[in-house]
Amino acid sequence: MPMYIQTVKESIHQMIDQIEDKAVLMHYRQLLEKEVNKLTNIDFFNTNEAEMVERAKVGVQSVEAGNTRSIEAFKKDVEAWKQQKGM
Repeated sequence: MPMYIQTVKESIHQMIDQIEDKAVLMHYRQLLEKEVNKLTNIDFFNTNEAEMVERAKVGVQSVEAGNTRSIEAFKKDVEAWKQQKGM
């Protein structure tokens, strides 16, 4: 692995270690899981109950904090996702 990539990874690890906001951490986790799933072809629907409960709790906290979007934006994202997945 090139030294630059290793340095970037170490920097990211250090930044993540400083974050205490659960919603922010879950967003990063989802982003990273998406990338890992692309690399390994793991079905992201295959989650255990504890993960689903945790995602639900983070989702509720996010809504309570006012982090919402319109139904139009949601539909647009779903359509883009479906196209990406070939559905």
